[in-house]
Amino acid sequence: MRNFFKYSFFVSDLKLNIKDFQLKTGSGFEGEIDHLVNSYSTLEAIGGFVNIPADEINLDMGRRISGHFKKAETISIFVVTLGKGYVDLRDRYRGDPLLYYLSDLLASEYTEQAADSLHMKIAAYAESHSMKYSNRYSPGYCGWSTKDQGSLFSYLPPDPCGIKLTDSFLMTPVKSISGAVAIGSAVRFHKYDCNLCTDEKCLYREKYIL
Repeated sequence: MRNFFKYSFFVSDLKLNIKDFQLKTGSGFEGEIDHLVNSYSTLEAIGGFVNIPADEINLDMGRRISGHFKKAETISIFVVTLGKGYVDLRDRYRGDPLLYYLSDLLASEYTEQAADSLHMKIAAYAESHSMKYSNRYSPGYCGWSTKDQGSLFSYLPPDPCGIKLTDSFLMTPVKSISGAVAIGSAVRFHKYDCNLCTDEKCLYREKYIL
């Protein structure tokens, strides 16, 4: 069994940009957001990754993403989640539609930040081996089908970080992210080419298209 590097990230340590978040919610919800941020401060995100020789990986990433992995020598397969703690917190607000909605939005933001933090752990691993690293890519985006989650999870320990796959290849707990990062001496880091994508519903468009 390959080594699964596992990390914890306290939500209170993640660098949430309140002003950017409020751009998504609109003005007038500052009190509710402050309340939720305080509630989330006790949560802990969990993530981990495993490094596998690129020639042992068989994933159907799609044409766009595969191009960024052609020169990979190693591929880091990763997962990260807010876990059951988020589910328990969310359920407190089922009777309040506004707080329930804002809680879900905030959880997505924190999960992305935890994935960014895990990405930096992968980057540190690559640099410690005098290698370069790519951006992180996930099933469901950039032409990589969510159906490939089954193959992706086959390279991870069983139920990594408490994450399970449903029959439709979605992850539970729901606030979870999986994906891959290319590592190699000739690998290049590319910003997300969102301007070339036609998926208008992708959450990354708002983040990376100015």
